[in-house]
Amino acid sequence: MVDIDDLRRHYADCVSILHDMQASSGRRYLGREEPASFRELGRHELESILDPTHFAGAFVTSERSVDPRILAGRLREAVWPKRELPSSGIRLVAGVKRRKAGGYEVAFDNNGAQQAGPYDQVVNALWEGRLAIDRSMESSPTTAGSSGTNSETA
Repeated sequence: MVDIDDLRRHYADCVSILHDMQASSGRRYLGREEPASFRELGRHELESILDPTHFAGAFVTSERSVDPRILAGRLREAVWPKRELPSSGIRLVAGVKRRKAGGYEVAFDNNGAQQAGPYDQVVNALWEGRLAIDRSMESSPTTAGSSGTNSETA
């Protein structure tokens, strides 16, 4: 459960950070001019969609999204030809372990259990299951933001 005042502050902080980043860089998020925003629903609005005995409040937020399939394709086009940036392609990631000698081993399944590495750096860019992989490295974040299930990566 999140305190409604904490949530209000969080949204205000997010809007402020994005505004500051846009002001300093001159860039707009996804090239759009509309600013990031949020609005708390009034009591009547809240009661019309949610049971107020279970919800202290609700917010409408500005949201942007991209089609991850298009983004994945463009990322592959940018990274794949550069052999100095190794990529494992599509795999079911099982875990990541730090090596005593430095670097990382990545356990993954690609038509049978395999081990990959060592790698100097590993980017956890899983769409879901990020927390489970972080836990396998014993570097779990303080807040849960993932379902804890493994996922394919691209």
